[in-house]
Amino acid sequence: MMPAIQLSDRFLKQARALIVVVIAFIALIHILPFLPLPPIQLAENRVLAEYPSLPRNWLEASEFPSKFDKAAQDQLPGRAILISAINYLRYRLGYSGNSQLVEGKDGWIFYDGGSSLRIVRGVLPPTDDMKNFWLSGLMQRINRVRQAGIPLFLFVPPDKQSEYPEELPKGLTAVSRTQTDTYLDLARAHGFKNIVDVREPLRNHDAASEYYTPWDTHWTGNGAYIAYRALLEALNLPHVKPFPLDAFEPTYAYSPSRPHLGSRDLANMLGIGEYIHPNFPLFTAKKGPPGVPLETKTPEIHSYVTGYPGPVLLLIRDSFSDALIPFLIPHFSKIIYMLTEIDFPSAELLNRTKPDVVVMEIVERNLGSGMWPLKN
Repeated sequence: MMPAIQLSDRFLKQARALIVVVIAFIALIHILPFLPLPPIQLAENRVLAEYPSLPRNWLEASEFPSKFDKAAQDQLPGRAILISAINYLRYRLGYSGNSQLVEGKDGWIFYDGGSSLRIVRGVLPPTDDMKNFWLSGLMQRINRVRQAGIPLFLFVPPDKQSEYPEELPKGLTAVSRTQTDTYLDLARAHGFKNIVDVREPLRNHDAASEYYTPWDTHWTGNGAYIAYRALLEALNLPHVKPFPLDAFEPTYAYSPSRPHLGSRDLANMLGIGEYIHPNFPLFTAKKGPPGVPLETKTPEIHSYVTGYPGPVLLLIRDSFSDALIPFLIPHFSKIIYMLTEIDFPSAELLNRTKPDVVVMEIVERNLGSGMWPLKN
């Protein structure tokens, strides 16, 4: 017979305490969904796993444990709140819990998906093959629009790490020339001068400028206004001149007229959006006729009759245009939108819509990959 194991009183107290903590934690995560807490947004860019149905064959039976385990993790009660709280603690300690995000100085968050931070660091400059590929795609676009007798402009909103290098993490240094300069210089060397590069005016900021915020990839209304002025001056269209800022009405992040625009997409990726309260303006025109959206043939193309007099703009855009478009509306009678990552206007579309000018807006981090060969 084995001798009886004598457990010390200290060990028993610790074991009981551990059991109580585990039971309390399990109870807490089941209670959390029923507490009156604000909804937590986790921008995970994936579909959460669902519990699998009961297996009907040996293959499904072999996959059932792993699928059930993934679903149990993704469907854990209170999961979003727990992740949010842990990530906020990490954020306050100065580091990111998301592999796509990097925390810099003063609480600034930078997106590091794809090649974002590599661009500002000057890592992996484009090869000759990459430059030739890019130039070929650009020339295709120039020629298509030129054949329709329409001017084309390339408009490049900068990533915020290009404009706020002083907020990058310690040890990460921005270079003076990046692949953005390489591509834009290449375009100019081949005769394309219609380039709107707003990096320099946005870089001339002070603490009160708030052209970007620590918690979002996009510029604010203040930053978009600087870009709007530069764009209209470059377009140089008759009777189309930028208005002063006081011609526009500010709406703030938590105003009733702006419930869905808090400009904190990076904070939401960390799951800490509810802890962050940015309060900078976006803008709309103060007075003007009501615009009328038009029905379109495809969901990728949208037309908007502004009600104002003026030329027709075809804007190939990404999300950086969200804050820019309200400034443009009073200057154009009609604006046609296309998404940059979806397509480029076909010759048929250009001839049918007859825009006076085409603006191709591509955010800096996507400039190198945004000139794929045209098919239509």
